Amino acid sequence: LVALANEACFVRGANVEGLRQWAEASHGTAATAKELQSQSNDYTTLVGGWTLSTSIGVVAVIQSEFRPPQSGHVCSITAKLLDDQQHRQTKADFERQFETRIEEEKDAPDQHIDRFWIERGKGPAVKATIMFTKSKRVITIRMIHGNARPLRS
Repeated sequence: LVALANEACFVRGANVEGLRQWAEASHGTAATAKELQSQSNDYTTLVGGWTLSTSIGVVAVIQSEFRPPQSGHVCSITAKLLDDQQHRQTKADFERQFETRIEEEKDAPDQHIDRFWIERGKGPAVKATIMFTKSKRVITIRMIHGNARPLRS
């Protein structure tokens, strides 16, 4: 899952055409224009969505752009895990892959959220979140790519 998040959302999360080409090469099934439009909101416009069959099961990859005056992209990958141990392993793999650590952690009765910052040299850091819904064992890794160095909040 972390390798997929790296390929899709870290490497290509700010590149609409690059993510589309990657999803097509990965035999992803694209969402329709109507499906994308129905999921857009006041802050972002969905620009791409795919489901992929992988060795860990079906995953969804979603990409959106911020609406003006903001700029940047949001990319997320969502999957269903087999057990809570996979959640713990995903967090450990994420920290190792991106050489980062948890900056903020929230635990509610049915959801656990971890937030990270991934440095990219001179470019703006990527804000990443891992959200795990315990009752459904659904995990989402979301990465926000902006054009300015954000505050650590």
